[in-house]
Formats: sequence, C-alpha cells, structure tokens
Amino acid sequence: MHNPHIHTAVQEVCDAINIQGRAILVGGYIRNQFFGTSTIDIDIEVYEIATLSHLQNLLSPFGTLNVAGKSFGVLMLKYQGFHFDITLARKENAIGVGHKDFHITPAPFESFATIALRRDFTMNAIGYDTKKELLLDPFNGMEAIYTSVLDVINPARFAEDALRVLRAVGFISRFNLTPTPRLLALSKEIVKSGHIHLLSPERIFDELYKWITKAQDLDKGIAFLDAIHLNIFPPLSQTTLNRVAASPKSFEIRWVLLYSQCPEDDAHKNLSTLTRDKKLLRGVHALNSAFRAYKMAYEDGATTDANYRLLALVMPFKKLYELFLAYDPTMADTLALKTRALGVYQAPLKALLTGQQLIDQGYPSDASMKTYLDQAYALQCLHPQWDTLRLLHALKPKPSVG
Repeated sequence: MHNPHIHTAVQEVCDAINIQGRAILVGGYIRNQFFGTSTIDIDIEVYEIATLSHLQNLLSPFGTLNVAGKSFGVLMLKYQGFHFDITLARKENAIGVGHKDFHITPAPFESFATIALRRDFTMNAIGYDTKKELLLDPFNGMEAIYTSVLDVINPARFAEDALRVLRAVGFISRFNLTPTPRLLALSKEIVKSGHIHLLSPERIFDELYKWITKAQDLDKGIAFLDAIHLNIFPPLSQTTLNRVAASPKSFEIRWVLLYSQCPEDDAHKNLSTLTRDKKLLRGVHALNSAFRAYKMAYEDGATTDANYRLLALVMPFKKLYELFLAYDPTMADTLALKTRALGVYQAPLKALLTGQQLIDQGYPSDASMKTYLDQAYALQCLHPQWDTLRLLHALKPKPSVG
C-alpha cells in the first residue's frame, strides 16, 4: 500500500499545523488519488490542538482565513490554487432525523478511528497523517476501493442522515462501484422511512448536481435508485441512458436528455422544485426549448430555410451540437451542415433594420415597434439577399397620421 502524493503547498499548510498539533488529510484529496483522479479541495482534520483560535494563529501566515459553521468552526483558506477546509477533529451524535439534528463536540484528543465513526462510507474514512507520514485506514476503505465496492462504516449510524443515500448514488456512478448488500438494505429502509422527504431541496439538488456532472456510469446510479425504490426521475429507457452516457458532463445537457422523452415543461418544472438558481433554470429552459424546436424542424422534413434562420435567433445550433450529438449523431450532423450552409450555425443573421431606422422612416416609437421589427426580420430570413431599401419597401405600411 503506497502513500498518497502530497503537493508542496498542501504539505506547507500541514507542516504549520504539525508544529504544535497533528494534521490529518481526509476526504476526496486522499480518496480520489486511489481512483486515479485529483481535486483542489483539501480537507484537514486537526488533532492535539484544543481551540480554533490557536489553529487560526498557526495558519495566519498563509493569508485570509474565513470562518464558517455555527455549531463548529471551519477555517477556509485559499492558498497556491488549493481550497482548504480545516477543522478540529469532532464527534457528532444524532438528536433527531434532520441534517441539523446533531450534537457536535470538538474532540481533538480522540483517536482517528473514533472520529472517523461519524463518516458514511469506508472509503471516506481513510486519512493520511502528515506528521507521522502514515496512511490511516481503520475500516478497510482501501480494500473497498481495490474491490470496487461501496460499504458503510457503521450500520447503526448510517441512517442518521438520509442524504447519505444520494451520496451513495453519486459515488456508485462516479467510481463505478457496487453497493454491498447491507448498503442496499439500509438505503431501502431510509427510503421506506420517508426521511429523505425531510431533506431540504437544496441539499438534494447539490448531490444530484454532483452526480450528474461527475458520473462515469449513470446507469449504475439509476439501477441503485431502482433497487431501493427511490423515484427521482421519470421512467428512463436504455436509449435515454445511453444518450446521457454519450454526452459531455454538463448539467444542463444531461438534464435535458434525461427529460427528452417527457412533455416539454417537465424538465423545467421538476428542476424548479429543487433549486432557486435562476441562471441555471433559465439556461435549462432555453436549452430544452431550443432542442425541441430544432428536433421538430428536423423531423418535419419540410422546414424552410427561413424557419431555420429564425431558429438561430432562439439559439444558434453551435450551442446545441453536443446535445444533439449525444441524442442522435445523424441528426446533429445534418442540422450542423444545414445551419452552416445558411450562415447561421454560430450566430443568427444580423438584423438589417433597427428601431431607429424605422423611426427615421416615420414608424411610431411605441409598443407596435416590436411587431414591425419582427416582421422585418422574418422578411430578411425569407429573402436574405434583400438590402435595407427592399426590406423597407416590403414592410407593412406605417400607420397614417391624422
């Protein structure tokens, strides 16, 4: 068993802690190396230092430290391109069923194995003691990694946070893992209890977002959801799953593909129950609407060149190409060739007539202006060879005065 590679900047921060305490690296920075991936997010658990203020003093030479966490302090530091979350070792005891229903106690003088009991999966209870240069694996997490299984640490405590079921989905898909029978059984019990419905939509969405954007094998995650009877998405055909697997790891693209066989409004409606991120909601809605408009145009077979030019105003096909390539490569290439030939693959036609030009010609500068501009652009798409004068001549006559 080889020790993980520790970057110089990470070691420098740990060395500062190790002068008076003991810095143990935990989480994805250690785990991911054994899966052949990396991260800039560094989690450090600090032992043998009694107070957060003492820890702050040791770390002050590295820059600004932000403190987060009401129940316990998390020192957040950005240094040399890494994002550090640094905490005193702590114990957690459930006092309810919600994710906030925990009693948290600093315990920097307990053993690593005792502190690791609060974690969810064995592979997440691996640590690296930077002072002793020793890999810590009290629950055989390395064996789980080498055998590609996902297993819980403590069955009696796994149900303390129902979100762990969704974390399991993410890890299974991301690292191509097989859940152990007891993980399946425990997850079924959590789903049956209804505790997942007590989670905030934001927490659920955070896990779904990570799952969708990081998954190597989305099918395995879907299979796990089916096995534990947790319905998050509409029924998904194998064709849909294959399309998602072939797509880039973009949340917007994958969300649209997951709902591609559903009524158009479902993608936006269901997402809006999970997040208030207006930019993301607008992006998914725009992508989904444009995807369906181009798909309908392709399947119609009689769509005119003018309509394809108008579609570019909704969204240029270049922004949809990767989505269509996953959905149907033939459709993607046909639409790409078509829109390139019409000169609207990267951007819509630039409008020849502006509002100011119409005002200069005597058109009213009121709400009717949009109607005239839309009509002018439609004429331009129908007759791209026309110049400004020809468009003005063909435009609906301006209203008479008096």
